[in-house]
Amino acid sequence: MSEDELRSAFAGFGDVSSVKILSDRETGRSRGFGFVEMPNQEEGEAAFA
Repeated sequence: MSEDELRSAFAGFGDVSSVKILSDRETGRSRGFGFVEMPNQEEGEAAFA
């Protein structure tokens, strides 16, 4: 999944401030997790649920 795809998935719940998928320094491959920041707590909780 790309950062743009992740942003799109969460955008259905509200505004997305930032998206970051962490990658391995040596291989450049995803480490299997990332972060999504949303400015509105209620929208973030809805996305989490």
